[in-house]
Amino acid sequence: MPIKINKPTVTKKTGSKGFYARDFLNIRTKATWDSPVAFKVPIYYYAQILWDTKNGDWVQIEFQGKKGWYKTSFKKYWYEKDP
Repeated sequence: MPIKINKPTVTKKTGSKGFYARDFLNIRTKATWDSPVAFKVPIYYYAQILWDTKNGDWVQIEFQGKKGWYKTSFKKYWYEKDP
């Protein structure tokens, strides 16, 4: 009888959620590192993470009516609560 291995459950994030930037963050025009910077989110400013709009590991960010792309560890670069 084959051995069953329990895989960890991964919760997919959906919808949008607001976060606060831990540093000045470069938001790209496209979901690639070599695309130009569309805008920057200043430190401690609030932006929406649009979890439903993804491209690979990149997710779309909305800040003051502008949209762009960001890829990195969220806990390292974003606060979940107002600092």
